[in-house]
Amino acid sequence: MSGFAVPVWAVPRGTEGVRIMTQAVADSMSVADCLAGTGLTESTLADADAEIWAHQEFQVVGNIVRRLGDRPGLGVDVGGFSTLGRLGVLGFAFLTSATVREGFERILPYQALLPSHVRFSIGSGETRDCVVADDSDIPAEVRPFIVERDLAGLAAVLRGADIPVAVDWAETTLDEQRARRLAQTWSLTTDVRPNRPLNRIVGVRGALDVVLPQSDPNTTRVFERQCRDLLAGRLSRVGATGPQAAAIAFHMRGSAAATD
Repeated sequence: MSGFAVPVWAVPRGTEGVRIMTQAVADSMSVADCLAGTGLTESTLADADAEIWAHQEFQVVGNIVRRLGDRPGLGVDVGGFSTLGRLGVLGFAFLTSATVREGFERILPYQALLPSHVRFSIGSGETRDCVVADDSDIPAEVRPFIVERDLAGLAAVLRGADIPVAVDWAETTLDEQRARRLAQTWSLTTDVRPNRPLNRIVGVRGALDVVLPQSDPNTTRVFERQCRDLLAGRLSRVGATGPQAAAIAFHMRGSAAATD
């Protein structure tokens, strides 16, 4: 499987990510303006079975940034509309896992099904746990918005589901203004490190071992099987089968990163 790298978003995707963006800017932009140049329509977004491509989502991001301005916090504001329910079957697979760590481990192989574009992974060192978000696959012109949106979206999902994850510090590829705005979503006021090569949300060792109260292993396995079937179907539509599909799934898991 070595040598076969692919962005997590390089398969057909659901429309939830676009729906989140259009809802977030509804007071400033019409849905039609958001979708300009994408080939998508409001009917597409209303179709629960519709599948779209990442370049169409990137066009939506570009439309929003051009209309509303490339200001720090715009992606953060959009990410705030994310909820666990909007993650679909992955959200339920996460929620019924035993701990936050297990929840991440279960859904990471299927993160192409998420309405996000960064490549998430988790890491642990002797004294720290972290969530890593690799943005290196994302086109430069939309990268700041998407990093803001996806990391703020993760914070909103955990907060909305009343899942406490204690965060000590963060580092990000964002510039100083954007980093400060993002940090507020993680209740950080001091130790935020901008202009770094990687995005990491870091807590003490055990921060990811928070017990999830709705854990049920049988239910989790059902949801995980649904995730596997859904991803396999989307991979088949881009002609990825057998070893190639396995390679794509492997790279979607992300890689752990030490924190110490």
